[in-house]
Parts: sequence; structure tokens; C-alpha cells
Amino acid sequence: MSMFQFSGRSVSATVCLLVLLAGSGCGGDKEVVAGPADATSSSPDTGELDSQIVSDVPVAVDTQPVDTSVPDVKSACEKQSDCPEQQCDVLTGQCVACLFDYHCDKGLTCLAQTCEKPTPCLGDKVCLSKGGVCNLEANACVDCNGDADCGEGTVCKLNSCVPASKACKSSKDCAELDQVCDQQSGSCVDCQLDTDCSAETYCADGMCIPDICTKGQTKCKSVTVLQVCNGAGSAYNDLECEADAEACDEGECKKVICQPGEKVCDGVYVKECSARGVDLSISASCTADETCQSGSCLPHICDPGEQKCSSKGVATCADDGLSWVDSLCSSKETCVADAGAATAKCEPHICTPNLPTCDGNAYSICSDDGLNKKIINDCTKLSDGGPGVCLSGACVANSCNAGDKGCAGLATTTCVAGKWQTKSCGPKETCAAGKCVPVSCVPKEIYCDLNVIKLCSPNGDTAKFVKDCASESKPGKPRGCKGGICVDLDCMPGATSCSADNNSVETCKATGFGKVAQQCAAQQTCVTGACKALICTSGQVYCKGNDVMKCDATGTATQKLSTCPKGKICGKGACLNQLCNPGQTQCGDIFGANAGKLETCSADGMAWNASPCASGSACDDGSCKTVICKPTSSICQGSDVMQCNAVGTSFVKKQTCLKTQVCNEGACKTPICKKGVSTCGAGAQSGKLLTCAQSELAWLESSCPAGTICYGGGCKQVLCKMGELGCQGTKQVSCGNNGTSWVPKVDCATNKQVCSEGACKSPICSKGSSSCGVGTQAGALLTCSADQLKWLESKCPVGTTCFSGACKQVVCSMGENSCVGDSVVTCADDGTSWTPSTDCAANKQTCVGGICKSKQCKAGEVQCAGTTVITCNTTGTGWVTQNCSDNNACTPDTCKDGKCQYGASKVCDDKDPCTNDACNVITGQCVTSPASGNCDDGLKCTQGEVCQAGKCQPYEWDLVGTV
Repeated sequence: MSMFQFSGRSVSATVCLLVLLAGSGCGGDKEVVAGPADATSSSPDTGELDSQIVSDVPVAVDTQPVDTSVPDVKSACEKQSDCPEQQCDVLTGQCVACLFDYHCDKGLTCLAQTCEKPTPCLGDKVCLSKGGVCNLEANACVDCNGDADCGEGTVCKLNSCVPASKACKSSKDCAELDQVCDQQSGSCVDCQLDTDCSAETYCADGMCIPDICTKGQTKCKSVTVLQVCNGAGSAYNDLECEADAEACDEGECKKVICQPGEKVCDGVYVKECSARGVDLSISASCTADETCQSGSCLPHICDPGEQKCSSKGVATCADDGLSWVDSLCSSKETCVADAGAATAKCEPHICTPNLPTCDGNAYSICSDDGLNKKIINDCTKLSDGGPGVCLSGACVANSCNAGDKGCAGLATTTCVAGKWQTKSCGPKETCAAGKCVPVSCVPKEIYCDLNVIKLCSPNGDTAKFVKDCASESKPGKPRGCKGGICVDLDCMPGATSCSADNNSVETCKATGFGKVAQQCAAQQTCVTGACKALICTSGQVYCKGNDVMKCDATGTATQKLSTCPKGKICGKGACLNQLCNPGQTQCGDIFGANAGKLETCSADGMAWNASPCASGSACDDGSCKTVICKPTSSICQGSDVMQCNAVGTSFVKKQTCLKTQVCNEGACKTPICKKGVSTCGAGAQSGKLLTCAQSELAWLESSCPAGTICYGGGCKQVLCKMGELGCQGTKQVSCGNNGTSWVPKVDCATNKQVCSEGACKSPICSKGSSSCGVGTQAGALLTCSADQLKWLESKCPVGTTCFSGACKQVVCSMGENSCVGDSVVTCADDGTSWTPSTDCAANKQTCVGGICKSKQCKAGEVQCAGTTVITCNTTGTGWVTQNCSDNNACTPDTCKDGKCQYGASKVCDDKDPCTNDACNVITGQCVTSPASGNCDDGLKCTQGEVCQAGKCQPYEWDLVGTV
């Protein structure tokens, strides 16, 4: 059997021989081996065939290739076991380097039994010098593309010319070749089962082929597909990782826990998601002055827990040191900070800020923050030296006259019983001349007009400029007016910033204290004081074309991290080795999970996406094609046997039938008849029409239609009974060919006879001649029959009679006289014409009513002239006639006493029930004719009848007289 050895095999003997031929010696402790260029390499075994041959001696040697000018040394062999390190070419009886590509190291091809690098080609010419031809699919030179490229005794297998297999009936016939017998093909092969091969090979197409992989070995075909080596080591089976939950990584399906390239925080560590999203690894460690947030180390802006006063109240530094969190003081509180202790708190007001009040007899004003009061004046003694008192936050005189009115701050004063009584004005009023009037400001109030401090007049009608706080501003520290004093601004008027949750834009009020929030629209966020559209997920790393992009922390902008180099493609946020060309298609491995499915390379070239073909179609050659046949079934196409492919989408020619065969039902068969030929059946098929089937492999039986019979290979009309005689023209014929045709016998014309009813007979009349009947046939037209053996009788139309063999118009009654001018004419016997009788003019007479009479008569005289009434005209010079004849000889028409007399019609009856009796209107004679219907006189057929088919029928006269 064919034996192959791979990585780890010893080749010391072979290499030694080569070195000896090159002039170097082998032996002792200087055994020559082949090994990796770096003997210290510790690269892990990849599971693939090693491209170097190594021995068990760990000595590095020169890795330069052996000089190819050294002639090959080929050992003689009869079977594979004779070539432990090579392959046995049993045709030449020599050990060679290779017979097939798989005998060579990975990346090499077998050409002319030598392992070498593939030679690219676009045609045969470049390969001829190497003894090969061009395989356009592989774009490389090979030994052969078909058997025609190989020499005698060899065949093309796997693009290599190898000895043709030896014929066998038993594996004993193959023992000398170290092979086994394939009973199905009847030829010797290297193997039939995997057990016939070595542990490192498997059996396929009768050959031991090196294992593609190790049983159970796994690897990733794509991000979503895990490949597992089958039990024979001949192929990988595809297993789909759980969709959207797992990804293939390092030969196993792992749970997806993050987005590839995504960065997240884990305590003080920044961790980055792997290219396939199955694990996280530390990419950075934050310092003590930093906090990890959204996958980045951000510097602290304050110490966690530190407090200060803000425009809103107490601001406390967040635990991550990255932001301040405000706690609002109420409207009756003010924030007070302890700078040394880095603390702050809300202190309650002891008075209303900037409000003047009376404390006893002292006039005081509350501070801006409401936390203390400042005594402005003692009202005990007024400025004019008189005694005073503090009323409603103002100093007024202590004495008054009844009815006096005045003002005390923001109140009116009225003197009652020498004492002042006060009444406070409204919130937007001041006291003037003892009355409450509208004010422009709060009297005596120190207030802010934007950044300017102003002091309201005592009565609130005017304000005095005190100070513009902007004058106290310093770079980076703008000042403004608040509560009537200059303080640092909370913000720059009109400046914008983002809310803590980045959902709103906050605009600083015109005073510089407080902000107005404006919510951002949906799918927007606040960035540097403006609403911007969200275009990506914060921190997400993704692909744009072949660029690796990262979304910034705000989700509103992206940054290109890198562009994937040539040979790699951006997928899931990382540069990955491309598995396939985007859009490329192929059919799933028939042994894998995607068997029968169409696999399409994903847009990023990183995976094969499988989709089932639609019902009624199957995957073939990288596309879904319509299923047109049952896989492996055969049909006929002309004389070719066409076999359906494995998926049922097309036919390939399997065999061409011999010229003596026909193709039927997908097989070559010998025909039993010729297409279009028919015959008549015999035996059980007697009388049946047999027609050769289209396939020429069967006779199709059919019954002939009624009135026909099978004869001479066809259904023919039954014309007669066998032996029956008949006529065809003048020839006597007899019925033959199973009653399907008449066979000529005698030509009657030879003896001047005619053929009738199957016999030669002498004619009684000439064809086409006619005559008039006599006797019982009187008045009938007789015409010679086609067979010239009888006269055919027919009646003349009404008003006509037969004369001289033709029907002629009846113009008169037999014996009747008439006048033509002065001549008497007499009706001919057939009534069809008048015959001149007497010329009355010769006797100086005139013809009247068919007789000669004198031209002179007595006016009005009436006489009879035969059957004509004649009357003398009024002048006595001529006669007027009235013919009494009705042109019917069967009625007695007479003239008597000058009048027409008419008698009864003549009755004819011969007392024979088988005849019809009638009077001949021309002759006035009784005539008879055979009657139709049954004879009912109780007798056999009477005179003039014959019996036919059980009935009395009129006899057809053979010969009649002529008129």
C-alpha cells in the first residue's frame, strides 16, 4: 500500500546519499539533518504539515537548498513498500519524489514526478518545457488535465499521470502491488477503507491521501463558524456558533460579552474588548489623580467630598472627583463656606436682605446675604436737633400737630392726638407728601441694575449710581452686582453650557447669575454648550470602509484610529485577516452544517453568511439554481445518456449509445423494431394493430375502428366478404385480402358485355339512351341504367307527357280539333302538338271550334262544334268560340245544345291491392303502377311484383317498348 511519512520522519539515509554525491562525507557524530533555520524556535505545532524534514538530532545545519545539478538517484521498485521515503512508479519500476501534489510539502506541486513551486500559466506553451500542460482553473502547470495528456498505460488522476490500474477479481490479484481489489470497478487500488491506509492518511477515490486535520481538531472558519475535523481526518465540518450570542475564537465558540474594540472601566483599569468580542484585557491603569469613566482615565477637577458655595447653594465634589454636585439653599438661606476646612453650609437669614427696619429707636438695613444688620442711624435726635423716633424703618419727628401728614420711609404718617400713626404703602409704592404713590425703586434700597449698584431715593422715585461692578473684573474672574454688592459672576452673561445630564443647553442670564435651560431635541445631546446630533454610540469602535473609527464620549463626533493595511479588512472595529472577497458566493460543504445552502461572503469579508435556497432550487457552483431533475437519475438526450448531478440542477453526459442501440429511460438498449413501422398481431393479438413505440423497444397495441380490419400493417376498410363477387367498371372482381380489397377476375368488355352484380351480362340498352313507356308504363320516361341492364322509370312533371324519349308539354287532348286561322287542326296522340286536318278556306268557309262553317250566320245563333260552343256575332259575319275542353281526357267534356257539359272523372280499379290505379289525362286510359307498403291480399306476390326481404316489391322491367 502507499505509505507517506511527514514531519518528524528521519531522512538521514537519503540526505547522506545526497551529501556523498556532492562530495561530502557522512558518519560518526556528523549526521546531516534538515531542520528549521532557527534551531531554538519554540513555535507551537499548528496542526498543519511541516514544510521541513527533521530528524531526532537537535543539530542546526545549513538550510541552503541542495544543488539541483546533482543527478537524482532513483531506486528500483515493484511496489510502494520498496520506496519508504518516496513513491513507487510501477510503470517505470522506479522510486520517484511524487506522484500527486499531496506527496509534496505544503505550497509545492508535483510536476513530472518532482516537487516544485507552482508555475503560473495562461496557456500550455509555458508548461511544455516542463513536460506539462496548463490548468486554467488552478492557473498553474500540471502533468495532465485528462487521460489524453498521458502516455500509453497511464491515466490522469488529480492532474497527475499515473499507471492505469491493474484489472482484478480478487485482492490476491493485487498483492504484488501491495494493493487491494475494488470489486465494483474490477481494478487494483491503494485502498477501499480508511483502515487500508496509514494513521496519517485516509482513503478517497481508491488512494491514501494525507489527513487534512487531526480527528476532533478545531479551528475558526469565520467569526460565526467553528470547524471540527471529522473522524477520518479528511475534512472539517462546519458548526454555527449561537447567533448573536457567541463568536468563534481560538478554536471554540465563546460567549460574546462586549463590542469589539469597546473600552470599559473595571475599577482603576481601562479594559478593551477583543476583536471578536469574547474577552476584555487591560489596556490602561488610571493614576490616583484620575478616575476611569466611559473607558478613559479622566483627571480629577476636585477632591471627592470637598465643598464650596455656588450660585445655587452648596456645591460638593462628586466621589469620582470629576464634577460638582449642587445642593440648593432655600430662599431664606445663604451659603457660607469655610475655606480652611473645605466645607460649606446653608445658613438661615436673620433678616430680609437690604430691607431697612427699626430696632428700637435705631434705623438699620439688613445685609445682602440676610445674615446680619447694619445700624445706619439713631433716630432719638433728628438732624435738625429735634427729638425723633424710628417708624417703619425711617426717622421721623417725635411730636406733631393733629391732622399733620408725612412720610416715614415707605409708610404714610398721620398725626393723631399728638402722636404719629403709620400705614405702610404697597409693594410698588412709596410715600410722598404723606401719600402712597408708585415708585421706580424701593426707597433707600441699594439694588442691582445688571452690573451697576444703585441706591434708591428715600421716596423711591429716583435711583443714584453707586458703582459698576464690572470695574472690579479681573481676567478669568468677571464681577457683577448681586444683592446690591459686587460679587464674582456665576457665569458670563449669554454664555452657554451643558446640564449635568447633557440633555439641556443652559444659557447664563443677563445678570451673570443663574441659567435658563433649553432641552435638546430627540437624538441630540449637549456638547460644549450646544445641542448636537448623536451619530454614534459613545466610546464605540467600529469600521467605516477599511478605516477603524472611534466614537467620542459625547456620541456626536468620530475619530479615525487607523486604516487597515493591505491584506486585512476592517471588521467589527478591528483589522482582521479577510476570509473571502465581499459578495463572493459558494455552496456549503456537503459534510458541514451549511450543506445545500448558499454561502455569501459578508460585506467585510470576514464571514460566510449561509442562506437556504428557495423551494424548488438547490445550490450549485456558487448560486441557487432551479432543480430540474432527481439527483443521480438518468435521462436520454438523443443517443446520449445524461445523468442528473448531485443536487439536481443540471445534466452531464454519462454515455453515448452505440449505433445499434437506442437511449431509453436513461439507459442504452437494443431496439426490437423501427420507429414508425406497424404490423398486425397474431395469436392473442390477432386482429390488433401493432405500432412500433417511439423508443423502438415495444409494440403498442390498438384496436381497429368499427368497419375496419388489420391487414398489411394497417387498419383498412372492410369492403366485402371473402369470395364475394362484384364489379369494378366493366371488370368482374372477387373479394380478397381479408375483405379489404377487390381483386380483378374477368374484363366483361372483352365479350362486349357489362359487369353487374358480380357477373358478366349482355346490355339491353345503350348508356345514356331514353324511351317512353307503354302499357302500364305509359307516359313514364324510361332511362337506360348505368349498367345498361335495365330501364329506370321516372314520371314526367305535371302538364307534360313522354314523347320520343323525353318529357314534353301537353297542349291538347288526344283527338281534339281546333282552329289555326281558317284551317282545322287535330291534337296529336301524345297531346303535345296539333296536326293540320282541313283547310276551310278552300270551300270559302271559316274554321270555328275545330270545324269548317260558313262565314255568314244569324246574329246571336248558338251551336256546338265538337266540344266548342260557337256563337254568331252581332253582325252575322263571324263566330265567337268557347272551348269546353279542360285538357283532361279522363273527364267527359262535351257541348250540347250550345252549352258546355262536364261529366264525372273516369274511375280506374283493377281490383289488385298491390297496384295504384289512375286515369291517363292525355289518353283517358286507366294505368296502374306498383303500390308501396305490405301486400294484404293474403296471396304470394301478385302479378307485377317480386318478393324481396320478406316484402312484395314492384318488379323492375328489363325491356319495354318504345313510342
